[in-house]
This record gives sequence, structure tokens and C-alpha cells, in this order.
Amino acid sequence: MKIRRRKSEVPGLNTTSTADISFMLLIFFLVTTSMYEAKGLVGQLPPKNDDKKEKKEIIVDKQNLMVITLDADGNLNVNDSTEKMTALKDRLEEFILRRGKEHLVSIDASPECKYETYFQLQQIVGKAYKEARERKAQEDYGRGLKELTSIDREKVVMSLPQRIAENFHENEPLPPSKGMAQAAADAQKGGGR
Repeated sequence: MKIRRRKSEVPGLNTTSTADISFMLLIFFLVTTSMYEAKGLVGQLPPKNDDKKEKKEIIVDKQNLMVITLDADGNLNVNDSTEKMTALKDRLEEFILRRGKEHLVSIDASPECKYETYFQLQQIVGKAYKEARERKAQEDYGRGLKELTSIDREKVVMSLPQRIAENFHENEPLPPSKGMAQAAADAQKGGGR
């Protein structure tokens, strides 16, 4: 008698619920993941042309004002004296701590200055505020700003608010407009902002 051999087949996987499980995992990770929140530079843009009718004149004590001027060649002046970018952060930090809520930083950048120089100035100003607030937290609470409760952190930030006035040049002619390719090439070479 001949015995027949059975063909052994590999059983297939049941993938019926795979799509459901993958969608549930996707929804779970979307709900539980915190999204990255990009933060830019804090600033107030100049008013639209229609809003220029209402100009308010604010009188500021000269001792509470630091005027930072950046000319077309990248030279930096602070209160009419030449300053190096490297020394500006410490000087600005001391000014902010000394004047507290009453300080005002005025930035006057020429439209022809290089964007990299202007951006570097903005970074230095941001670092000066950050380190001034850090020192204030250490003085008042004996801890760093990140280690404080949200209420104490808010008190420190409110005691040293970011008060920056940027001057824009309304009557100065801007460089003639260029094509997009030329503007991109100038930006890579370090052209104007």
C-alpha cells in the first residue's frame, strides 16, 4: 500500500486588523507628541501708511535710553561712541539691569547694512535680555530662570521687559528692486538686507 504524502503548506498570517492597529498607533502618537513651536524674534512692525495719522510722542529720560546705530559699513555706535559687537552684550546687559522697567533700547539700522550684521545685532540684544533675566533670577531667588515656578519666572520677565524701539527710514530711498535670482545671489554674498 502506498501512503500519500501530504503537501505541507505554510499557513498565511491573518493581517485583517493590521490596518486598524497602525491607524490607532498613528492617532496615539499624534495626540501624545508635543509639536515643536518655532519662536522668532520678538518685535513690533511699523504701522501701515493709513495708521500714521495717530502719532504719539513719548518723552523718555536720556539716562534710560540706549541708542544703538548700525551704519551701512557695519560700524556700531552706542550713544554716539564707537563700540565693538563683542562688547555690546555686556554693556547692554548692565544697562538693562541698572534701569529695570524704565530702560529703552533704540536700534537705528541703515537700510544698506548687511543682513548678517543686523541679524548678529539682534542675536546679541536677545542674549543680553536672556542673561540679564538670568542674573535677576539668581539675585532675587537664588536659582536660575528655568528652575523658577511660572509665577516667579513671570515676575522676573515683567521686571525686565523687552523694550526695543526700531527706527525705520521712511524718506531714504531703498536700493532699486532686483530680480529674485539677483537678490538671492546678493544674500549669499552678504548683500543688503
